[in-house]
Amino acid sequence: MKIMVTRLVFIFLIISNISFSENTSTDLCSNPTLINTPVLSAISFPEGCPTEVTNNVINATTPTSICSGESVSFTGLEPTISPSTDSTFQWQLNTSGSWEDIAGATSINYTASNLSETTMFRRLVEFVDCLTEYPSNEISVTVNAIPILSVVNENNPTECLGDGSVVFSFTGVPDGTYTITYDGGSFNSVPVSGGTASAPAPAGIYNNLQITVDGCTSVTGKNANLSDPNPPTAPDYSVTNNCDGTSTLTATSYETGAALEWSTTESTVSITVNSAGNYWLTQTLDGCTSDATTKTAAPKTTPTLFVTPVNPSECGGNGSLVFSFTGMPDGTYTITYDGGSFNSVPVSGDTVSVSAPAGIYNNLQITVDGCTSVTGKNANLSDPNPPTAPDFSVTNNCDGTSTLTATSYETGAALEWSTTESTVSITVNSAGNYWLTQALDGCTSDATTKTAAPKTTPTLFVTPVNPSECGGNGSLVFSFTGVPDGTYTITYD
Repeated sequence: MKIMVTRLVFIFLIISNISFSENTSTDLCSNPTLINTPVLSAISFPEGCPTEVTNNVINATTPTSICSGESVSFTGLEPTISPSTDSTFQWQLNTSGSWEDIAGATSINYTASNLSETTMFRRLVEFVDCLTEYPSNEISVTVNAIPILSVVNENNPTECLGDGSVVFSFTGVPDGTYTITYDGGSFNSVPVSGGTASAPAPAGIYNNLQITVDGCTSVTGKNANLSDPNPPTAPDYSVTNNCDGTSTLTATSYETGAALEWSTTESTVSITVNSAGNYWLTQTLDGCTSDATTKTAAPKTTPTLFVTPVNPSECGGNGSLVFSFTGMPDGTYTITYDGGSFNSVPVSGDTVSVSAPAGIYNNLQITVDGCTSVTGKNANLSDPNPPTAPDFSVTNNCDGTSTLTATSYETGAALEWSTTESTVSITVNSAGNYWLTQALDGCTSDATTKTAAPKTTPTLFVTPVNPSECGGNGSLVFSFTGVPDGTYTITYD
C-alpha cells in the first residue's frame, strides 16, 4: 500500500481587538491610531513528517471465518517511511461502522481473542507531532455463533421395534436441512424450521447429540434415550478392575432368554475391556429392549519395580537402594521385602532412594491400588571390605529335619542365619533356601545360600497270609507311610 501526502498549510486570519485612540478630529480616517494591530497566524506540519508510507500491510495467519469465542492472529509488514521518522502502531477494530482503538494493541502484530461478533481490523502507522495517520488494508473476520441444541422431548415408540422420535429445539440454527450426529451414528437430512425439528428414531441410546452450522458445532452432553413399551427392566452387572490392564464386566441380573447387548456390541454374559470409561448393558426380550445400565470401568496395571544397590561407604553405616518404577503415581508407599519393609516412602517422578544398612533385601515389592509388583527383585548391600562369605554344610536327616552347620568362618565373627539364629549349627524342619552371613568389626559378609531338604523315615507294616496248601506260597501284605510310589528292595534277616 502506498500513500502520497503533500504538505498542507493552514492559514488562519484572525482579526480582533481593533480600536482607535481618542481624537478630536471628526475625520477619523485621516489619523487613526491602532491600539491592537490585526494578527495573522499560519500553522503547518512540523518539519520531518513523512510524505510517503508504503508496505503498511497486514495479513491474517489464521482463518477469518471462526466460531464465537475463538481467536484470530494478524501479522503486519514493517512499513517503509519516507523520510525516515520514528513511528508507532495502533490496531483498531470496527463492529458498528466506526473505528475504535484497541487498548494496548501497539505492536507490529496482533491477536484478537474471544471474538463474539463479526469485526473489521486494521493497523495505523502514527507519528509524533504529525497530524496524519496511515491506515493499513482492512481485514474482516466473520464470527459465527455456536448453535445451541436442546432435547425438548423423547417420544418412545408405541410398539416394540417401532420408531419413536426425538424433538429438538435450536438457537442460532437457520431454517434448512441438517445432519444431527450422536455417538456411533447420525440423523441425516433433518429439516429445521423455526428453531425446531423432530427426528424419527427406534428405541436406543443417543448420546452427545450435536449439530453443525457454518463450521461451528454445538456442545456435547445432550442425550436422549428411547425405550420400547413395557421393556424388561434394566439388567445389572458387576465390574472387576484387574491388575493386568483389563476390567471384567459380568451380567449379574437379567431375564431368562433375554439377548444381552454391551456397548462394545458383544452379547456374552461376561466381557473383558482394556480401556477406562463408561460401558452400558441392555437386554432384549420379545423384541423389546430395556433401558441401559451404565457403569465405569477403570482397569489397573501392575507396577514394575527396579532396584540399584549402593553399598555403605563405611562399616555400620547406611547405603541406599535406588528404586525406579513404571505405573506409579506420585505418592507415599510401603516397599516390602522378606522379613521387613520400608515405610512412608515418597515416590516422585517414578523414582525414590531409600537409606538402608548392609543386608539382604529379597523380594522387594510395592503395591498400587491393590496391585503388587512381581517377586524376585533382590538387592544385597555389603559393608566395605567385609569378611568373605562363610560356608556351611547341610545334612538332610531322616527325622524330617536338616542340620545346617557353619564350616568356614572368621574367628570372632558373629554368625547370622536367615532364621535369625546365631549359633554354629541350627536345625530346620522346612525345605527351602537358607542363608548364612558373618559380621566382623561391624562389617557383614555376603550371604551363602544353600537348600535344605529334610527327609523322613518310612514306616513299614506287614500282614502275613499263610499258604493254602503244603508246598504252596502264601503272601506278605505290606503297607507304608512316607514311601513315594516306586520300586524298592525290602530286606529281612
